Amino acid sequence: MIGLATFSLIIALAFLSLKSDRDAVSREIRAGFETGALVVDADWRFADVRIGAHQTNDCLILLQAIDQRATTAQLSITPLSAPTGTESMCLALSDAAAGTFDPDLRFYHNYVHAQTSVARLLLPLLGVDGLRALYKLAVTVLLIAGLAIATIGLAERRALMRNALWLLLFALFGRWFGFESFGQSLGHGPSDLLILAFLLFLARGSRDAPMRERTALLGSGLFGALTMGFEMLTGGIPLGLALTIGCVPIALAHDARIGVATLRCAIAYLTAVAAVAVAKIAAVSIVFGTAPVVAAIRQFLFRTGVDYDHNPDAPAGAHEFFTRVWAGFESMAPGMHWLAVGMMSLALVLGGWGYAQLRRTRCKAVHFQAAAMAGSALVIPLWMVVFWQHTAQHAWFMDRILIWPMAAGFALFLMALIERERIGAPDEQPAQLA
Repeated sequence: MIGLATFSLIIALAFLSLKSDRDAVSREIRAGFETGALVVDADWRFADVRIGAHQTNDCLILLQAIDQRATTAQLSITPLSAPTGTESMCLALSDAAAGTFDPDLRFYHNYVHAQTSVARLLLPLLGVDGLRALYKLAVTVLLIAGLAIATIGLAERRALMRNALWLLLFALFGRWFGFESFGQSLGHGPSDLLILAFLLFLARGSRDAPMRERTALLGSGLFGALTMGFEMLTGGIPLGLALTIGCVPIALAHDARIGVATLRCAIAYLTAVAAVAVAKIAAVSIVFGTAPVVAAIRQFLFRTGVDYDHNPDAPAGAHEFFTRVWAGFESMAPGMHWLAVGMMSLALVLGGWGYAQLRRTRCKAVHFQAAAMAGSALVIPLWMVVFWQHTAQHAWFMDRILIWPMAAGFALFLMALIERERIGAPDEQPAQLA
């Protein structure tokens, strides 16, 4: 129900956005090219902290926002895109804003495209720079709010383990998720905000007392539905699943239901993701027929390395996969490749030690928390391997989701230290250390 309701709201948002002033959107895009907020000659700009690294996605979303040559019913389901083989999305956007872009209609059915509707609505009010600034400001507010909630909980000596873990996770995301050059992106920004919002939801909801199972269940379902709505295969789905598996047990009470409750939340997340995807497929089939669905399935198979016959992109091999993933570590900390590699290595070593220590605990809830955290770290590399063609092509931004194995490693280490202190301090109340 959550997934279908969310998809309906996203379609309503798209319909509403199509009533915005297209000429005003075009003017703001032209102004963006004049001021340097948009550039024609670079579809990606490594480590650019002003306009962001991923210009191709920004220009694609803006092109979708102003290209309204199809019917309202069609555009409410799927926006238009540049023709296959377009060499520069930003050049195509510049032509479209100038009124000299009139190729054959090509709908981009692969995603739900909620971010396009948001851009279409807000561009007349904020402009390109203003919309990017809004996303970065929202990222900043959520990070500071999460850090503040955790530190206040620690200062008040409430639930030491929970609040210490929230503090650690928000601090790691603030440094190692590449917000400097991706947080302002019209494509990455909304997805990043959802990740932080879910973490904040769990942190605030469990700061003073464990979160109720029903609350966690509803939050996980809504998180999954919105993640799918704003996803462009930039890593939001696997990262969201990893957070659900690893973080929900931290927020829940230490009782016999913690395992079942976590499983239900993970299922709620995946069910909502699937419901939005199925609703999108059904809507496309009704409005456009089944041919676009077949094409999308073929694209999916290409990204997993199963089918190359129907895709113009050259397939990557194992060598390209490993070398590009290795190079992509800099997306986590631009210009600091070896620091990112070193931190990841340290996190894995410390996490392994922490998990070994936590396996010895007699507290079943803590034992489950450790297993869930360790298991959640495996979601990311598994996704990257399954979608290995996509990973190889886009490792320069997909590597950002490696933040979670790093975070899980440090979290396991911290959990082991706190659990050791709890066992060594029998006079402490367990609830205060949970």
